[in-house]
Amino acid sequence: MAKYVPHYEDFKSLETWRKFALSLFYMNTLLPILILVIPNTDNYSIFRNIVIVVTFISLILYSILDVYIEYFIVPGVEEKRKADFLDNAFGTHILSRNSVDYYTNDNIGIGIYKAAVNLFENSLFTFRVSKAMLPKKIIPLVLVLAVVIILAIFGWKDQPIALPALQLLFSTVVAVDFIKYIILHNKSKAIYEGWNNLFRTTNINEDHVSQIPEIMRYWLIYESMLSRLQVPLDVPVFQSLNEELSLEWEEIKSNLHIK
Repeated sequence: MAKYVPHYEDFKSLETWRKFALSLFYMNTLLPILILVIPNTDNYSIFRNIVIVVTFISLILYSILDVYIEYFIVPGVEEKRKADFLDNAFGTHILSRNSVDYYTNDNIGIGIYKAAVNLFENSLFTFRVSKAMLPKKIIPLVLVLAVVIILAIFGWKDQPIALPALQLLFSTVVAVDFIKYIILHNKSKAIYEGWNNLFRTTNINEDHVSQIPEIMRYWLIYESMLSRLQVPLDVPVFQSLNEELSLEWEEIKSNLHIK
């Protein structure tokens, strides 16, 4: 278990923003249903207008927050993660304080070989954590699609034209987010298998200099994947799997004679 991670507080902040965004998501999804289930009383039109206004506002807030998280918070977290990776692998001092026990390869001397080992470890964690996250991502997608279908059948005829348009846009955002995590899982799995194959079929442990092109290739593929998708791993899922994956990583190092 890591004793210190320089970007941990940033991840916690990111998780807080994501929880707030999730609450807006459920508000956006469930509020329009109220229009269909509330009895048509004397105050129905007032209630309906309030729900429509609140839904408009929450949809706009969610869209703004989604952009803020993706283009401002996540890149900041990623910058610290990359800097800590370089400090650990090459002994640089980009950050004033580096992680402690975040990587479990301190017995390996600094240099390109340690970078390769750390990247191998990263790819394992990214692959396994993203796989565990997929069921959590399916639930919001199914929920929002179900609501859109219900509203399309029963409710949109009674709503301003802009609200259905925003709800369709909102459902598209949710669908794209789910697709991004599918891509993250598939890509990280391929990268992990590539590292595994590299350490199994070459003499990288003894002659890592000759494998620098392959090391750089997988490094660039991994970082370009993260920068293109801009999707963070779920902190609670990561923490729940951390001990299990750390033990698995130690077993992999032993089997592949990584030292």
